Amino acid sequence: MKKKVYGFKPPVITENDYVAGDGRILGSLALNPTGDWTEYLPIYEAQADKYETWACTVFGLQNQVEILSKYLYKNEPNYSERYNYNLAKIGRGGTDPQISYETARKYGLIGSEFLPVPDTYEEYCTPRPMTEEFLAKGKIWLSQFIFDHDWILTGYETEAQRVAEIRKTLTECPIGVSVTAWFEENGVYVDRDVPNNHWCVLFRDNTVKRTFSVFDSYDHSIKDIPYSHKISYAKRITLSKKNVTEQKLSLIESIIAKAREAVNIIIQAFIMEKDEKPVESVEPTLSEKLLMVARSYVGTDASPSDLAPDELGCAESVNNIFKETFGVPICKSNPLSTYWMYKELKNKDRFDVVLKAEPGDIIISPTGYGLSYGTIKNGHVGIVDNEETILSNNSKDGKWDYTYTLVSWNERYKIKGGYPVVFFRVKKP
Repeated sequence: MKKKVYGFKPPVITENDYVAGDGRILGSLALNPTGDWTEYLPIYEAQADKYETWACTVFGLQNQVEILSKYLYKNEPNYSERYNYNLAKIGRGGTDPQISYETARKYGLIGSEFLPVPDTYEEYCTPRPMTEEFLAKGKIWLSQFIFDHDWILTGYETEAQRVAEIRKTLTECPIGVSVTAWFEENGVYVDRDVPNNHWCVLFRDNTVKRTFSVFDSYDHSIKDIPYSHKISYAKRITLSKKNVTEQKLSLIESIIAKAREAVNIIIQAFIMEKDEKPVESVEPTLSEKLLMVARSYVGTDASPSDLAPDELGCAESVNNIFKETFGVPICKSNPLSTYWMYKELKNKDRFDVVLKAEPGDIIISPTGYGLSYGTIKNGHVGIVDNEETILSNNSKDGKWDYTYTLVSWNERYKIKGGYPVVFFRVKKP
């Protein structure tokens, strides 16, 4: 049986992609207790009116945002699919939803009036690359809204798990879902054990009928799919208005830079030998020194040399912070690898293994030590700030930040990844 190509390509989910439960998406709340988004559905727009665009992932993304925006802010935006389509470099056959959603997170959305639907597909595929004029309009949207997304279904869930996760998430937002299009049986659309080939928005749970309702970008229709329809992949989104102006953000960045400069002066005062007799003071521990420098990097790139890609810069970042604190790195050779960093951390002359983490300890789940069942490709390393938070490289933007808690780290790397979680305390740099 030959399937119609709507534009959905199954994603390859990596450790850089946010997945529900990993603790990395913020602001997801039960906004709509009913879980029914029917009255907030957007104006219908066809993805294949004049010609096929294979743009279901972009239409699904924007329909999700428009529904949530209408619910939250009582307005009805109409965004340009063509803008995000060309940013995602979609062509015949479509793309992975992750790519489409990332265009909105990185480059924003713009009104449909700026890039309307032209008469030909060839023109629809322009401008590519996107012009500075339209990117500037997308930045205006990003200056007003915070948008993020994560996976809630990744292809391995049972029917009961899928239904439970969808019901829960429907109170937070309408859901982008992959479906098998379209086989109608007795008024509902079943999958017939055929893999998903389309992306649309799920907006309602029909408990009595044991079906979900989806808003489709084809044939002006709302379709019902049974609980047994295998939705392999699904995405949650968050949308909120910014309440901090660009001027305030600049001020905050300036304050961080000044704070870092001040902390560096303090650290140097501690580690430099003084000829004069020191005034009575308490010498900070090695862990406290390391943590002070680690905190000074929050919101900045702790590995500006970019020896490793930003999304894989965790070991490089920790190595740089350690070197700035103590004058020597953890790893002199192979500074980009958690595998080799772990081997160096096991040097008993320099580090102690500890069972209970304290602020300033190094936490590591090294690549190469995961169990065979693990689904996380790469390990990670960071610095414990307190009982609740961990500082490490954010693989999404390459910035040093509060990326995990001890709980979410364990959920991701120990439970899902099958990695060990080990704490080390500096003994002698």
